Amino acid sequence: MRNFVCFLALLAGCGGGAAAYPKTDVPEPRGMGLLKAKLEHTTDNRIKSGTLEYKGQGSMQEVWRGYLTDLEKHGWQITAQEYVGERATATLKKDNRTISIEFTSASGSIHANVKVESGPPK
Repeated sequence: MRNFVCFLALLAGCGGGAAAYPKTDVPEPRGMGLLKAKLEHTTDNRIKSGTLEYKGQGSMQEVWRGYLTDLEKHGWQITAQEYVGERATATLKKDNRTISIEFTSASGSIHANVKVESGPPK
């Protein structure tokens, strides 16, 4: 029974940080729902390339900060970021991959696009 409860806690995302997109090292923005995913996975369950699209409600600034923190916890390094008005963008790198993120907000509704691209191996 205890193992089952621990399993349910993992599914719920409990335990310090946002859950990653299933079987990958790309976290999902907290409190946002997945609208669309078009991905190519590598053999070690990393996203090689593709896009993820999310939608949610709340303070974009809080969700944005939390998402960047969660990406860093998964080993991604911020190389550029900009937050102006109702739009935020960032670029992060890890191994031979780059993530480009764009968040936009209108009337408390947040829309996020996450694009993963692979380059030549490092």
